[in-house]
Amino acid sequence: MNYVIDIGNTKTKTAFVNKKNVSRVKTFDTDEFMKIYRQHFGTLKAFDNCIVSSVIPLRKGFQNYLNKNIGALVLNNKTKLPFKNLYKTKKTLGNDRIANVAGAMVLFPKKSILAIDAGSCITFDLMNARKQYLGGAISPGLHMRFSALNKFTSGLPLIKLNKKAVKSIGNTTASSILSGVQNGTLLEIDAFINDIKSSYSDIKLILCGGDSSFLADRLKNSIFVSPNLTLIGLNFILDYNRKTA
Repeated sequence: MNYVIDIGNTKTKTAFVNKKNVSRVKTFDTDEFMKIYRQHFGTLKAFDNCIVSSVIPLRKGFQNYLNKNIGALVLNNKTKLPFKNLYKTKKTLGNDRIANVAGAMVLFPKKSILAIDAGSCITFDLMNARKQYLGGAISPGLHMRFSALNKFTSGLPLIKLNKKAVKSIGNTTASSILSGVQNGTLLEIDAFINDIKSSYSDIKLILCGGDSSFLADRLKNSIFVSPNLTLIGLNFILDYNRKTA
């Protein structure tokens, strides 16, 4: 059983992972985790190996602690990957996108896969059946869209996600924003999927991220939801590096 740490801008997620099996998932505020990581590791039962992925630069004290006490693999652009990375700007490729593709490989080996992460941003990442990562797309997430309309205009209010069905034609400013953001996002994702399907008819679709359950229930395309896809992928990368060391 490995220990996986996924550090985001605001939230950090930890879990024990064995292949597809994810257990004891915990979520922390990232700033808080950076204050209590020593105590946190002290409470853990024994684990085989550890991987750390971070979208922010690791603090020097935390990095030194990992090196001295944990021997963790810290994911970066030089880490060996279980697939061929054809992305041209590897230094700018997010760890979360790498991990999502790796996780999709675990769930659907030997298949072409499209991993969609619906979080702060919506990312689309494509890998063919030959284990070649081809790249993808990045789009604003639902909450970013709501926030941008409010922040970058003088008169539009900040609207929250509405889990009820939203009509295409809004008859108030609030309902018009809801339609534009929610219905527009759904149409965008379905259109992107359909475009990829025109070239990869047997592609497997996997959705993760904080808004995954909301979107999955409303998309016209059938899609497999894996809330822990990133953690599964990080663990796969860890196992791959230990086996090929």
